Amino acid sequence: MGRRLLASLYRVYIVDVFTMFDVGSCAQMDLNKKREAELQKLRRDLEESQIQSEAQIASLKKKQQDAVNELSEQVDQLQKAKQKFVVPCISVTSIILLFLYFFALFKQYRLQQ
Repeated sequence: MGRRLLASLYRVYIVDVFTMFDVGSCAQMDLNKKREAELQKLRRDLEESQIQSEAQIASLKKKQQDAVNELSEQVDQLQKAKQKFVVPCISVTSIILLFLYFFALFKQYRLQQ
């Protein structure tokens, strides 16, 4: 009868140990599920943040390109305005120089006569 009692005690002990491991593994599984859910949430948040960042980058690139185009157009307009201003100035200068040259020739001609 001592053996039966000892075997019964071992069985109870083994059942208690398995129950303890089972409870521990259930708790571990619950903890793992919570961690996995949190990890999935973080992944979704990261993907959403990345999508928003890419949209902001695209928007900023478009704004930059628009600004570059506008500045290029302004530079072209200023160059055209400069050309319009420089050409008449050269013409006026040439006319004044020609006038002075002819005036000098006329003066010389009068002095010779």
